[in-house]
Amino acid sequence: MRQSEFKRLEGTEWLSDATINMFLKAYVSDKVERVHCYSTHFFTHLFQECDPETLIINFDAVANYSTRQLGGLSADGHYVLDDLYIPTHVGENHWIVLRANFTESTIEVFDSLGSPSPRHRRYMEGLRRYLFEDLHKDVPESQRPQYYEWSRSWALRNRSGHCPRQTNSYDCGVFTMTTIYLSSRGVAISRDTYDQHFVEAVNLRHNLALALLRVNDMADPSDSQTRLNFQSAASSQTASRKRRREHRVRVGGKRIKTQTSDRSAR
Repeated sequence: MRQSEFKRLEGTEWLSDATINMFLKAYVSDKVERVHCYSTHFFTHLFQECDPETLIINFDAVANYSTRQLGGLSADGHYVLDDLYIPTHVGENHWIVLRANFTESTIEVFDSLGSPSPRHRRYMEGLRRYLFEDLHKDVPESQRPQYYEWSRSWALRNRSGHCPRQTNSYDCGVFTMTTIYLSSRGVAISRDTYDQHFVEAVNLRHNLALALLRVNDMADPSDSQTRLNFQSAASSQTASRKRRREHRVRVGGKRIKTQTSDRSAR
């Protein structure tokens, strides 16, 4: 990461690919079992030379993603992940989150602008088509299921109307990183999980900068260093894997509510 990219965390600039990729690799892919993040360049490659008005993908451009990073998405007939997250750059200046939930067979999108957009459909469907191709890439064409039939087992869900919402024009990258960080640790993302006031009250950009500095200082950051200031509200290391629990934490005059699922025990 260049110093100029790191400095974007100081003020009100949009975050770069390098900042988001570095944080998510260190604090999600390398820290949480059965969770992985593809890079921000994934959809750029997946849609390479594809007509944006269609749902066509360029699987050849991403065919080695899962093999190189995970050894494949499945092994011995079982998925190797519970969740795959993809921070995604859309338009000219906005970040959103795509999530493939292998436990529930769902593909979700989280957009911090706070409402569904027609362009979300292409990304969700593109990810579903990618999963089909990747999971069947070693299966002879004649033995593959029909995509239409297979796709019915993977639901598309747009969570944008129910996820934390930014109220400025520049914090989409911060919301993207925070949403993936929390969700990867079992926090059920909703509109009141956190908000713009929380981001500003705890100076979250500063916290993210400190977390990135620790990546340089230590090859394997300890768990306490990955929590940032909101982790006390977002995780419970002693929680039962079959219970859902609610936590509340007061930040300034704002009460932040999070709901954790079984992965918070990781």
